[in-house]
Amino acid sequence: MSKQEVGSMKEENGVPVRQSLRLITACLVIGLAFLSCGPGPAKRFTDPSFTRSSLKVRGLAIGGMIWGIGEPKDSASIHAGLDSLLWQRLKQDLKVTDVKPLTFVDSCIGESSRSNLLRCILQKRIIEPTNPDLLKIADCDTSVYVVFGVLLDNQVYSAWAPATFKGGKDQNRVFRDMRANFMVYNVATGKLVWQGDVSAGRNTSKDAPEEKGFVEGLVNILLPSEEPEYPDAPSVSSVVWKVYGGLSDALRRIR
Repeated sequence: MSKQEVGSMKEENGVPVRQSLRLITACLVIGLAFLSCGPGPAKRFTDPSFTRSSLKVRGLAIGGMIWGIGEPKDSASIHAGLDSLLWQRLKQDLKVTDVKPLTFVDSCIGESSRSNLLRCILQKRIIEPTNPDLLKIADCDTSVYVVFGVLLDNQVYSAWAPATFKGGKDQNRVFRDMRANFMVYNVATGKLVWQGDVSAGRNTSKDAPEEKGFVEGLVNILLPSEEPEYPDAPSVSSVVWKVYGGLSDALRRIR
Protein backbone atom coordinates (compact mmCIF):
# COMPACT_ATOMS: atom_id res chain seq x y z
CA MET A 1 0.00 0.00 0.00
CA SER A 2 1.44 3.37 -1.02
CA LYS A 3 1.62 6.41 1.25
CA GLN A 4 -0.92 8.09 -1.06
CA GLU A 5 -3.37 5.24 -0.49
CA VAL A 6 -2.83 5.43 3.24
CA GLY A 7 -3.45 9.18 3.15
CA SER A 8 -6.77 8.72 1.35
CA MET A 9 -8.26 6.43 4.02
CA LYS A 10 -11.00 7.83 6.24
CA GLU A 11 -11.04 8.15 10.00
CA GLU A 12 -12.04 5.13 12.03
CA ASN A 13 -13.49 5.49 15.55
CA GLY A 14 -12.49 9.15 15.58
CA VAL A 15 -8.78 8.41 14.98
CA PRO A 16 -7.23 9.04 11.54
CA VAL A 17 -6.22 5.67 10.12
CA ARG A 18 -3.12 7.20 8.52
CA GLN A 19 -1.93 8.50 11.88
CA SER A 20 -2.47 5.10 13.46
CA LEU A 21 -0.51 3.35 10.71
CA ARG A 22 2.33 5.87 10.99
CA LEU A 23 2.59 5.23 14.71
CA ILE A 24 2.56 1.46 14.23
CA THR A 25 5.21 1.69 11.50
CA ALA A 26 7.35 3.95 13.67
CA CYS A 27 7.24 1.45 16.52
CA LEU A 28 8.26 -1.37 14.19
CA VAL A 29 11.16 0.59 12.70
CA ILE A 30 12.41 1.76 16.09
CA GLY A 31 12.19 -1.81 17.38
CA LEU A 32 14.08 -3.11 14.37
CA ALA A 33 16.82 -0.53 14.80
CA PHE A 34 17.09 -1.33 18.50
CA LEU A 35 17.47 -5.04 17.81
CA SER A 36 19.94 -4.70 14.96
CA CYS A 37 22.18 -1.87 16.11
CA GLY A 38 23.45 -3.26 19.39
CA PRO A 39 25.95 -6.10 19.66
CA GLY A 40 24.03 -9.29 20.39
CA PRO A 41 25.16 -12.83 21.18
CA ALA A 42 23.58 -15.80 19.40
CA LYS A 43 25.31 -18.69 21.14
CA ARG A 44 28.21 -19.04 23.54
CA PHE A 45 30.51 -21.74 24.89
CA THR A 46 33.03 -21.18 27.71
CA ASP A 47 35.38 -23.83 29.09
CA PRO A 48 35.68 -23.68 32.91
CA SER A 49 39.45 -23.28 32.58
CA PHE A 50 39.02 -20.01 30.68
CA THR A 51 38.51 -17.25 33.22
CA ARG A 52 38.95 -13.52 33.46
CA SER A 53 42.07 -13.95 35.58
CA SER A 54 43.64 -16.52 33.24
CA LEU A 55 43.04 -14.22 30.26
CA LYS A 56 44.68 -11.36 32.15
CA VAL A 57 47.73 -13.45 33.09
CA ARG A 58 48.25 -15.28 29.79
CA GLY A 59 47.32 -12.64 27.26
CA LEU A 60 45.62 -12.96 23.89
CA ALA A 61 47.09 -13.13 20.37
CA ILE A 62 45.28 -12.35 17.13
CA GLY A 63 45.18 -15.47 14.96
CA GLY A 64 43.26 -13.87 12.11
CA MET A 65 39.84 -13.07 10.71
CA ILE A 66 38.42 -14.52 7.53
CA TRP A 67 35.65 -13.18 5.31
CA GLY A 68 33.29 -16.13 5.04
CA ILE A 69 30.66 -14.48 2.81
CA GLY A 70 31.43 -15.42 -0.76
CA GLU A 71 34.79 -14.61 -2.32
CA PRO A 72 35.87 -10.96 -2.00
CA LYS A 73 37.69 -9.36 -4.92
CA ASP A 74 40.67 -8.22 -2.87
CA SER A 75 40.74 -10.84 -0.11
CA ALA A 76 44.29 -10.09 1.05
CA SER A 77 43.54 -6.42 1.62
CA ILE A 78 40.19 -7.15 3.26
CA HIS A 79 41.64 -9.73 5.64
CA ALA A 80 44.52 -7.43 6.57
CA GLY A 81 42.02 -4.70 7.42
CA LEU A 82 39.87 -7.07 9.48
CA ASP A 83 42.91 -8.32 11.40
CA SER A 84 44.16 -4.82 12.13
CA LEU A 85 40.75 -3.63 13.36
CA LEU A 86 40.42 -6.67 15.61
CA TRP A 87 43.80 -6.02 17.24
CA GLN A 88 43.05 -2.31 17.70
CA ARG A 89 39.62 -2.95 19.23
CA LEU A 90 40.72 -5.67 21.66
CA LYS A 91 43.83 -3.73 22.65
CA GLN A 92 41.66 -0.69 23.34
CA ASP A 93 38.97 -2.55 25.29
CA LEU A 94 40.92 -5.25 27.15
CA LYS A 95 43.22 -2.84 28.93
CA VAL A 96 44.45 -5.33 31.56
CA THR A 97 45.24 -8.01 28.95
CA ASP A 98 48.30 -8.10 26.73
CA VAL A 99 46.89 -8.35 23.19
CA LYS A 100 49.49 -9.44 20.67
CA PRO A 101 49.11 -8.51 16.97
CA LEU A 102 48.89 -10.92 14.07
CA THR A 103 52.63 -10.62 13.45
CA PHE A 104 53.26 -12.56 16.68
CA VAL A 105 51.53 -15.69 15.34
CA ASP A 106 53.14 -15.26 11.91
CA SER A 107 56.56 -15.08 13.52
CA CYS A 108 55.84 -18.35 15.35
CA ILE A 109 54.44 -20.54 12.61
CA GLY A 110 54.62 -18.54 9.37
CA GLU A 111 51.85 -17.00 7.28
CA SER A 112 51.25 -20.21 5.32
CA SER A 113 50.57 -22.30 8.44
CA ARG A 114 48.31 -19.60 9.86
CA SER A 115 46.36 -19.59 6.57
CA ASN A 116 45.86 -23.34 6.98
CA LEU A 117 44.33 -22.75 10.42
CA LEU A 118 41.95 -20.18 8.96
CA ARG A 119 40.93 -22.64 6.24
CA CYS A 120 40.07 -25.18 8.94
CA ILE A 121 37.87 -22.58 10.61
CA LEU A 122 36.16 -21.61 7.36
CA GLN A 123 35.46 -25.20 6.34
CA LYS A 124 34.82 -26.93 9.69
CA ARG A 125 34.25 -24.05 12.15
CA ILE A 126 36.81 -25.67 14.45
CA ILE A 127 40.51 -26.52 14.74
CA GLU A 128 41.33 -30.00 16.02
CA PRO A 129 43.25 -30.03 19.35
CA THR A 130 46.01 -32.10 17.73
CA ASN A 131 46.56 -29.63 14.88
CA PRO A 132 50.37 -29.25 14.68
CA ASP A 133 50.23 -25.65 13.43
CA LEU A 134 48.15 -24.60 16.43
CA LEU A 135 50.36 -26.43 18.94
CA LYS A 136 53.49 -24.98 17.35
CA ILE A 137 52.45 -21.51 18.55
CA ALA A 138 53.24 -22.74 22.06
CA ASP A 139 56.92 -22.84 21.07
CA CYS A 140 56.81 -19.03 21.23
CA ASP A 141 54.53 -18.71 24.26
CA THR A 142 53.16 -21.75 26.10
CA SER A 143 50.47 -19.82 27.93
CA VAL A 144 48.95 -17.44 25.39
CA TYR A 145 45.40 -17.73 24.08
CA VAL A 146 44.76 -17.17 20.36
CA VAL A 147 41.53 -15.77 18.88
CA PHE A 148 40.28 -16.56 15.38
CA GLY A 149 37.12 -15.37 13.71
CA VAL A 150 34.99 -15.71 10.60
CA LEU A 151 32.45 -13.19 9.29
CA LEU A 152 29.28 -15.09 8.42
CA ASP A 153 26.64 -12.51 7.54
CA ASN A 154 26.49 -9.07 5.91
CA GLN A 155 22.95 -7.83 5.29
CA VAL A 156 22.07 -4.43 3.81
CA TYR A 157 18.45 -3.29 3.59
CA SER A 158 16.40 -0.11 3.60
CA ALA A 159 13.23 1.03 5.36
CA TRP A 160 11.00 4.09 5.39
CA ALA A 161 10.51 5.49 8.89
CA PRO A 162 7.66 7.94 9.56
CA ALA A 163 8.19 11.01 11.71
CA THR A 164 7.70 10.20 15.39
CA PHE A 165 6.93 13.71 16.62
CA LYS A 166 4.95 16.70 15.41
CA GLY A 167 6.94 18.76 12.96
CA GLY A 168 9.41 15.95 12.35
CA LYS A 169 10.23 14.56 8.93
CA ASP A 170 9.88 11.08 7.51
CA GLN A 171 13.18 9.26 7.14
CA ASN A 172 14.67 6.92 4.59
CA ARG A 173 17.04 4.58 6.42
CA VAL A 174 19.64 2.08 5.23
CA PHE A 175 20.76 -0.66 7.63
CA ARG A 176 23.82 -2.92 7.63
CA ASP A 177 23.80 -5.92 9.96
CA MET A 178 26.80 -8.23 10.35
CA ARG A 179 27.50 -11.43 12.29
CA ALA A 180 30.75 -13.20 13.12
CA ASN A 181 31.78 -16.35 14.96
CA PHE A 182 34.86 -16.18 17.20
CA MET A 183 36.99 -18.96 18.69
CA VAL A 184 39.61 -18.70 21.44
CA TYR A 185 42.16 -21.51 21.80
CA ASN A 186 44.65 -22.45 24.50
CA VAL A 187 47.74 -23.18 22.41
CA ALA A 188 49.39 -25.18 25.21
CA THR A 189 46.69 -27.87 24.86
CA GLY A 190 45.11 -27.05 21.50
CA LYS A 191 41.80 -26.85 23.34
CA LEU A 192 38.91 -24.61 22.33
CA VAL A 193 38.12 -22.58 25.46
CA TRP A 194 35.62 -20.01 24.15
CA GLN A 195 33.35 -19.76 21.13
CA GLY A 196 30.49 -17.43 20.34
CA ASP A 197 28.51 -15.58 17.69
CA VAL A 198 28.40 -11.79 17.88
CA SER A 199 26.17 -9.57 15.75
CA ALA A 200 25.87 -5.83 15.42
CA GLY A 201 24.52 -3.23 13.03
CA ARG A 202 24.35 0.43 12.16
CA ASN A 203 22.05 2.58 10.09
CA THR A 204 22.19 5.82 8.16
CA SER A 205 19.20 8.10 7.63
CA LYS A 206 18.09 10.90 5.39
CA ASP A 207 14.96 13.03 5.29
CA ALA A 208 12.48 11.42 2.93
CA PRO A 209 11.16 13.63 0.10
CA GLU A 210 7.79 15.16 0.80
CA GLU A 211 4.76 13.79 -1.00
CA LYS A 212 4.20 15.58 -4.30
CA GLY A 213 1.13 16.39 -6.32
CA PHE A 214 0.50 14.63 -9.62
CA VAL A 215 2.15 17.21 -11.88
CA GLU A 216 5.19 17.74 -9.63
CA GLY A 217 5.57 14.00 -9.14
CA LEU A 218 5.46 13.43 -12.91
CA VAL A 219 8.17 16.06 -13.46
CA ASN A 220 10.32 14.40 -10.80
CA ILE A 221 10.00 11.04 -12.54
CA LEU A 222 10.89 12.47 -15.97
CA LEU A 223 13.66 14.72 -14.64
CA PRO A 224 14.90 12.99 -11.47
CA SER A 225 17.03 14.87 -8.98
CA GLU A 226 20.70 13.92 -8.84
CA GLU A 227 20.45 13.56 -5.08
CA PRO A 228 19.54 9.96 -4.12
CA GLU A 229 16.47 9.33 -1.98
CA TYR A 230 18.35 6.92 0.27
CA PRO A 231 21.72 7.53 1.97
CA ASP A 232 24.76 5.32 1.51
CA ALA A 233 24.82 2.22 3.69
CA PRO A 234 27.03 2.27 6.79
CA SER A 235 30.57 1.20 5.94
CA VAL A 236 31.66 -2.38 6.54
CA SER A 237 34.50 -1.23 8.80
CA SER A 238 32.17 0.78 11.05
CA VAL A 239 29.93 -2.25 11.63
CA VAL A 240 32.85 -4.66 12.01
CA TRP A 241 34.19 -2.32 14.71
CA LYS A 242 30.91 -2.74 16.61
CA VAL A 243 31.01 -6.52 16.15
CA TYR A 244 34.51 -6.55 17.65
CA GLY A 245 33.20 -4.42 20.51
CA GLY A 246 30.65 -7.15 21.17
CA LEU A 247 33.49 -9.66 21.40
CA SER A 248 35.34 -7.42 23.87
CA ASP A 249 32.23 -7.14 26.01
CA ALA A 250 31.79 -10.91 26.02
CA LEU A 251 35.41 -11.55 27.04
CA ARG A 252 35.19 -8.98 29.82
CA ARG A 253 32.11 -10.73 31.20
CA ILE A 254 33.66 -14.19 31.63
CA ARG A 255 34.12 -15.14 35.29
